[in-house]
Amino acid sequence: MLSMKSKSIRMLTLVALLVASVMPVFAQRGEKTFGIRGSYVSRNTSASAGLYMTYRFSGLFRLAPSADYVFRHDGSDAFSVNLDTHYTFNLGIRSKVSVYPMVGLGYWAWNTHDSGNAAGVRSDDDTDDVTTRITRLSLNMGAGIEWKLTSSFRLGFEAKYALMKDRPTAVVGISVGYCF
Repeated sequence: MLSMKSKSIRMLTLVALLVASVMPVFAQRGEKTFGIRGSYVSRNTSASAGLYMTYRFSGLFRLAPSADYVFRHDGSDAFSVNLDTHYTFNLGIRSKVSVYPMVGLGYWAWNTHDSGNAAGVRSDDDTDDVTTRITRLSLNMGAGIEWKLTSSFRLGFEAKYALMKDRPTAVVGISVGYCF
């Protein structure tokens, strides 16, 4: 019969092996990624396009600033700047696939555009088509998955929820980035 000490050592060894199996193998401290992305934004049911960058502070933790433009649909468009953090996990040893939960902050500038008078006609002296501009800070929460296609290129899929006053928004997108 195994002693309590022996059972504890075996349990700790098992836990250590499980944790090691999800540790990043290819992630290096100081690794940077720069890329483009396209997304669907639920607030105005439109597409967005943007740029992003990541900087890895450790094997698991990285910072991900981004800027996106949400295209006009139904008289509304937006610009957002976000600073998210990712906590990445490989899906197995030597895996080129990793997943990450994310949390961060965002700044959104939503524009509502006037289509003119009741007939939809704009006057000639009206050059500014932005009727209302609303800015909001957001708390971002979500998750993503990424595939390391080569040593230099990554393909990613991300979904997040931007919680903000009067304008909560879900964003689902795909990205491609260059790692250096």
